[in-house]
Amino acid sequence: MNTSKYTYHTYLGIDFTPREIEYLQQLALGKTSKGIAKTLFVSYRTVEFYVEKLKLKTGCRNKLELVIWAANFGISDKDILLH
Repeated sequence: MNTSKYTYHTYLGIDFTPREIEYLQQLALGKTSKGIAKTLFVSYRTVEFYVEKLKLKTGCRNKLELVIWAANFGISDKDILLH
């Protein structure tokens, strides 16, 4: 039984929280860290924290690879949270 406070969404064998999906969507749409911070009402440092966390989860070596990874696998699709 999953007692986690998060609902995880498994995508390509990787578990993401809904908030991580939001960050990936913003990256896939080509937004900068400052733009993501403004959109999600968080600090620039929070965005950079999530970027680092997502790089580890996806195996991406840098932010550009993460953006490409998210875009290539359809993370920018608005309805991904419904699956």
